[in-house]
Amino acid sequence: MGVILGYYLNLEIGIEWVWGLWLLMFVLAVSFSNTKLSFRLFFGSLSLLFFFVLGVMLIAINKSENNRHYFAGLSGANKNFYQLRLIDAPVLKTNAIQCYVSIEKVNDERCYGEAIVYLAKNNKAHGLRYGDVIATYNSFDKIASNKNPNTFDYGAYLALQNIYHQGYLNENTWRKIGNDGNVLYESLLTVQARFKNELISHGLNGKNYEVASALLLGDKTGLEFETRNSFAIAGAMHVLAVSGLHVGIVMLIVSFLFRPIKKTRNGKWIYAILVVLVIWFYALLTGMSPSVMRSALMFSFVVIGKEFERSTSVYQSIIISAFILILIDPFVIFHVGFQLSYLAVFGIVYIQPKIYNLWYTDYWLVDKIWQITSVSIAAQLATFPLGLYYFHQFPNYFLIANLIVIPLAFVILFVGILFFAFSWIPIINSFFYYLLDLALSILNNAVNWIEGLPFAALKGVNFPFYWLVGAYVIILLFISAFVRKKKRLLFAGLAMSIGLLLYQFVQKNELDARNTLIVYSLKKAVGLDIFHGTKNFFVFNQSLLDDQGEIDYQIKPNWIYKRNTDQPAKTVLLEDHYPVLYFGHQKLFYLDSEMIDRVLEEGFPNTDIVYLNDFKFIPNEILERIEANKSDVILGNQIAYGSKHYIVSKLKSNAIHDLKNDGAFQLDFE
Repeated sequence: MGVILGYYLNLEIGIEWVWGLWLLMFVLAVSFSNTKLSFRLFFGSLSLLFFFVLGVMLIAINKSENNRHYFAGLSGANKNFYQLRLIDAPVLKTNAIQCYVSIEKVNDERCYGEAIVYLAKNNKAHGLRYGDVIATYNSFDKIASNKNPNTFDYGAYLALQNIYHQGYLNENTWRKIGNDGNVLYESLLTVQARFKNELISHGLNGKNYEVASALLLGDKTGLEFETRNSFAIAGAMHVLAVSGLHVGIVMLIVSFLFRPIKKTRNGKWIYAILVVLVIWFYALLTGMSPSVMRSALMFSFVVIGKEFERSTSVYQSIIISAFILILIDPFVIFHVGFQLSYLAVFGIVYIQPKIYNLWYTDYWLVDKIWQITSVSIAAQLATFPLGLYYFHQFPNYFLIANLIVIPLAFVILFVGILFFAFSWIPIINSFFYYLLDLALSILNNAVNWIEGLPFAALKGVNFPFYWLVGAYVIILLFISAFVRKKKRLLFAGLAMSIGLLLYQFVQKNELDARNTLIVYSLKKAVGLDIFHGTKNFFVFNQSLLDDQGEIDYQIKPNWIYKRNTDQPAKTVLLEDHYPVLYFGHQKLFYLDSEMIDRVLEEGFPNTDIVYLNDFKFIPNEILERIEANKSDVILGNQIAYGSKHYIVSKLKSNAIHDLKNDGAFQLDFE
């Protein structure tokens, strides 16, 4: 709570408060052995306050923009020299090479902060690797928030990762001046690259290579959209994201392989150290995501406690691992992977035994199937509200998927480890490659089959924040009612459910009664919606058809919010329609450079709104007619800067909305 409120309320608390509270708690604990309830309540409240203040302090000192040495605050008005260091391996994107960088110098002054840099694709950029230090005079821009309604805000998402600026570097604006990477991390990236080359040299390609890189090595950068989508619809995406499942499988494998060591002198020590080292090697190799770090910490506690006959509470292990991660990086609490990972493991640890104990069978195979099924139900119950909130879809066949993909994931990890381990023995290595390729093919075919089933996923679900909170309150009430056999908790859960449904009904009626024109702010295309309640008339140009990403990320989220589906009610191509659009008693006229001659010949229509787009030059005659009509003006993103400035200077009496700076244009109408 300290981290969350400290971030959103921008609270600042100095370290002296943390030391003061800790000292007070220490004095109380040492000086008094009082077990009275009043003392315990006071000491407990003080402890809670201490951890709250600690959270606020952690976020305050780690937030880059609060640091007086933050690079953006040191940049002057003139041209600045920046020294950057790549803090991860470069990622190849469609139009550029993406690099996460640490800014180490502004001019000659040491500084602090991270940013994203996009490099133009060329041989020079392709040669970069982790740890490379580059110099540039290029400027950095603040990452803008997404200004389309109800869409994923990439700027806010990066801010939650403590990144606020980005830069675009052409070939002639930067040069490499050295390398200063962490030796351990660089070695692990080298090992990862070697393992990838081993897979490629044996002929692994396509989906099998994509899945192998993600599942075995934690590298999801090569996953195509179709592969991600298939696994997400099938309910098997957790297999591609290296997590507790993978770390647990690795622990089981190495525990089995190293078991004979326990029979030797000091075998328990050697066995425990080797297992823990392998767990952390795998965690480092796969990128140290929050879920992997949580699992590595938790399984390390389990291994050590088990071997030295110490009873370790799994809840303590989970909470301690979360506490350590937040101490290291308080921003980790905002990562979707962190949230899903901890919710899933709490669901498996607490809910799964209760589901599993509902039914008993003497048959070994049936029992194993029931175990996997109960784990899947528990994990899904704990995470589905968060999944609906972030991703707006639910995999209907997740039970079938997990019965197939979890055993296959075990096989792929086991065979993959043996494949890499015996890479120096060609015959054995080739045998394990054959098994690995076969298992990957079965996995991909199974996922494709589940994806192709009727109603494989519930898509386009509008699940706002109040539903997220309400859903978890209801789940907790129902579980508590089941465990504690309390009717009042069951009735409270039912009452909460009815209340949420009634509130949703009111919200839907408000949407049904609202008519809205929305002109979206898009990079290189035109898209606008005319909503009559929850029915929409979507108008777009050919450029938007060629950019599915713009539709998916900039427009569909608004359809999901207003229509509870990711499809429009009706569409029309702008090029097939004379661009005067009617909404209520008003009209909008779309005009670009290709239509100038036609408008000058046929006359300028008298409309309430004029949408100007894709101009390098606009005749004064057009501007005079717009001014005379007193039309409101929308300026599109494709208007050249000089033309935009000229239009604004000429239309001083007209209301002007700039899509690039002001975001989407929205207007309610009768």
